[in-house]
Amino acid sequence: MVLAVSPVSDDGVMAVVSQCEHLRVLRLGGHIGVTDRTLVAIGKHLPKLQDLSLWRTEITDRGVGAMVERCNNIRKLDLSSTSISDASLLHIGKHLHHLESLDIGFCSKITEAAVIRLLVECKGLTHLGVQHTSIGDDTLTMLGDPAAYNSTEASPIVSLDLDHTAITSKGLMKLSTGCPALARLSINTAPSSSQSALSSSIAAASGQPGSPRNKTAVKISAAAVEQLLQRCPKLQYLSCHGVRFTSDEFKRLKDRIRSFLADDPSAPAASMSAGTATTGTGSNDPTVTSPSAATTSSSAPASAPASVSSGSTPRAAAAAAAKKGGTGTGVKMDAMGGGPVTAEPAGGASAKGCCVLQ
Repeated sequence: MVLAVSPVSDDGVMAVVSQCEHLRVLRLGGHIGVTDRTLVAIGKHLPKLQDLSLWRTEITDRGVGAMVERCNNIRKLDLSSTSISDASLLHIGKHLHHLESLDIGFCSKITEAAVIRLLVECKGLTHLGVQHTSIGDDTLTMLGDPAAYNSTEASPIVSLDLDHTAITSKGLMKLSTGCPALARLSINTAPSSSQSALSSSIAAASGQPGSPRNKTAVKISAAAVEQLLQRCPKLQYLSCHGVRFTSDEFKRLKDRIRSFLADDPSAPAASMSAGTATTGTGSNDPTVTSPSAATTSSSAPASAPASVSSGSTPRAAAAAAAKKGGTGTGVKMDAMGGGPVTAEPAGGASAKGCCVLQ
């Protein structure tokens, strides 16, 4: 159930949930009229709930604790852009043992110690969104070390959103050693103007400060990205917009992606082609022209920024399919340096057949 009527209040939600005890999906994100009263009602009336979205609502730790204590079958939970703190993560770790997906981005009161503690408790977690928080290398080190889970098995993490966090190359290298299932990773540090405006509006509306890393370039090396490609064979989507590489590093990464495609027997033969970076009308954000067929070029300067494109391009297809959890999207890379380069298989994108390195 998605409540799209505005405004949504506690009284309205409570009237609905009290009559829908079999409800499994409830999305209340963006409704600032939703408070802890709603969470208490959810805990009381929706024992079968599995998917709950509460981003940018007025909930607190007290409401989260009351809800998860009684409503403990939740698999997917979005608490991003709220005022929750470590106390909420303690409640979640204690009661939501079936949790698979958690988004707590833009929650400035969350600490890394609490996230690490949560990972120990929720061993089935496959998606974690901690964008625009103070999370750093300690979390990635733990994910890359099965012993930290008191387990002999590798981390089940499939998707990580680490945009604008305090991670470095050291953490990414540790991550790559213990997350063979990783399919989607986002470590953006320089959003487009539209993304920046959206992030600012969300932060302002939720009363949260901006990213702790907005004013500092993240320390990500080409070697760390290479190791991710080498050790994470299921990686389909890697976005590192804002990370800068030298010309030599950029060339080496292109070669690594070519090798990555060639090593996959299920992928059709790929032809390399390159587009050109241009300035979008009325914006300082670069856009990418459609790549020309069967050509190879990399003439853009090493400092050329990455772009955020849309439409029916290999890049958009890869991003959309990865977001849906598909397996036939290939790799999408988005970084700074060298200009946009795509690798598209004949007949359209297929398994590991769509790569964009910018």
